[in-house]
Amino acid sequence: MEEMSYSDLVIDLAILLISLLLGTILARVFPGYVRKEKIASSRVEEIEIKRSHFRLFRAGYVAIIAWIIHKEIGLIESVFPDFIPAHFVQVEGKLSIFWFLFWFALLLIHGLEYSLRWVVQIRKKLSLPSLLMSIVRIFLIMGAIIVIGQNVLDWHPTTLLASTAILSMVFGLAFKKTLSDLLAGISLNLTHAIIPSQWIRIPSPRFPDSMISGEVLSTNWRETRVRTTAGHVYIIPNSQLAGSVVHNMSWPDKVRRHAMDFFVCNHVHPDLISEALLSCLGGNAKILDSYKKSQVLVTGYQEFSIRYTLRFWTETYHDSAGLEAGIRRKVWDAFEKRGIQLPVVPEIRIHKGKSLSEERRDCSATRGDQDIIDI
Repeated sequence: MEEMSYSDLVIDLAILLISLLLGTILARVFPGYVRKEKIASSRVEEIEIKRSHFRLFRAGYVAIIAWIIHKEIGLIESVFPDFIPAHFVQVEGKLSIFWFLFWFALLLIHGLEYSLRWVVQIRKKLSLPSLLMSIVRIFLIMGAIIVIGQNVLDWHPTTLLASTAILSMVFGLAFKKTLSDLLAGISLNLTHAIIPSQWIRIPSPRFPDSMISGEVLSTNWRETRVRTTAGHVYIIPNSQLAGSVVHNMSWPDKVRRHAMDFFVCNHVHPDLISEALLSCLGGNAKILDSYKKSQVLVTGYQEFSIRYTLRFWTETYHDSAGLEAGIRRKVWDAFEKRGIQLPVVPEIRIHKGKSLSEERRDCSATRGDQDIIDI
């Protein structure tokens, strides 16, 4: 290989890259690449199996094209012996065999991954973390490169491993934060704390006092992507996610309890309030009365009202806003039908520097007449 000039080496590498480009183009035609709009509308398992399908066909296409190019060059050399330099044919042959065996190994690796994902898709109770699959895939690819390079290109394993150790140390120092995210992502996948398609609630990275509720789209080397019910996608570093308190709303099952508070005038009997609130849950298929009966509790006495808490169980706690909004609308109708009034709190103001008559004049001029209690 040392007899080969730089121009010949560039030509040979260009031939290999052409085979990669042609194989990728063919794979984008069939079976087709997963587009961004599909990622936003499809389930995580479907996206991953389509990506595995694409990698499988790309590896097969590149291996076939590399083998055809290698055979064509050999045919040209046999027909026109002086047309191609002998040392070029020799070195090109080694690189082509390495390239073909490498993509053939990728074909086997991606075929195994596709088969596993296909089995998992059929048996919906199983799960296959994408991050761990990516790590296993990369280790298998690195092992294939070392084995093929040692047998075809006469690589010395000791030198290769020594250079790899030096590179690992350099990259470890340069990408300390990234490695922290990687180890955190591996920990999250091994413990199954967060799995794609699960719904979670976590503190907002920008506003710690607020929460984010959404579906886990994917986990990769650095981050976890969460899509909220509003369609916003949050990209959260794995190290930050591992250090947060995560409310998993899909594990071990999706059944969760809702608690809705209502404030009612204190002269209404509690039995009438309970009957009105429970009637608003009737006929709603999302409410799981078979799991636990819905109930109304008196949870507080206020100065002008009594607080009632309506409790019920559903499997849609991750998207409770729409369900609870519909129940509140029914509660308004039920209260109106039974003559139940909501409390009205009188407006109280503290006057400073002005007499009550002056405050009344100012208020009447700006907002109209209203009752003012002087303190």
